[in-house]
Amino acid sequence: MKKCLVSPGSSGAHFIRDVLLIHTAPGGFSEGKKNYGGGHCRFPHQIKSMNYTHVIYPFAHPVEIIISLHKRGFLSKLDHCANLSGNENEMNKYIRLPKSKKTLEKWSSMATRPLLLHEHFIEWSKKDGLGMKIMFVKYEFIHSIANEISTFLEDEMLVQKIKNNFNFRGIRREQLKTDILYNLENKYKKEIEFYNSFENSLIIEK
Repeated sequence: MKKCLVSPGSSGAHFIRDVLLIHTAPGGFSEGKKNYGGGHCRFPHQIKSMNYTHVIYPFAHPVEIIISLHKRGFLSKLDHCANLSGNENEMNKYIRLPKSKKTLEKWSSMATRPLLLHEHFIEWSKKDGLGMKIMFVKYEFIHSIANEISTFLEDEMLVQKIKNNFNFRGIRREQLKTDILYNLENKYKKEIEFYNSFENSLIIEK
């Protein structure tokens, strides 16, 4: 078995990588003028030559991802836009704003989705004959699916490691102002539908 981790970002990928002792998908991929970072690569075919057989894909609730990206200052950088096949023109409109105006309220009220999370989910979930098994895991439920993860990665020692190291700290989206949460949930409706389409994990054979 050759395994790696891929994530849309802001879903605990680095922490999960260190606990599971698993590699993130190698970085350095490029298409045209865009470069895609390790672990966040956009397309499965980018790692086809690496002969990975098992891929863990942790991801948080889409609104939680946006909250995390905003909190960490990543909504002001184009790298995530490149990773997620976003709209650079819309991203630049936000990036050029004065720091005081770079708020979640502003982001939520933008006309388009600068970051295309749904497209990233779909690229990694569709069956395309690449011969990889993908396990989607919801970050907030990793602790409760330790057995499933260890079975998927064929390593029974991971069960206790996961239970000892993962302690989800709560749902931040419930703390947002009603109008901001409403706008974000509408903007990322397709992403949320994908998130809600299965329970805590989903295995797909590509």
